[in-house]
Amino acid sequence: GAGRGLALGVRPEAIEVALEARDGFTPAEAHIIEPLGSHDIVDARLGGVTLRARTRSGFVPRPGQPVWLRLDPSRLHIFDSATGASLGVRL
Repeated sequence: GAGRGLALGVRPEAIEVALEARDGFTPAEAHIIEPLGSHDIVDARLGGVTLRARTRSGFVPRPGQPVWLRLDPSRLHIFDSATGASLGVRL
């Protein structure tokens, strides 16, 4: 409804990461790389927002690395920010 605050939820595995510019991807910067053995979790800064993406181990070589991100629209979740309730909206 009008005036409703919305929040976007996305899991790390629903974010694709590239090391060079691609159509449909948005530039960001790797901030923290958390190695977890078989994969890494990469915190990437996009404007004032940090997104967490799952990549194969060692894919992003270092913090400060430019990266490009694409969110899989079929795997996004929209929530009511006041209540935290999922709105069940699928894109």
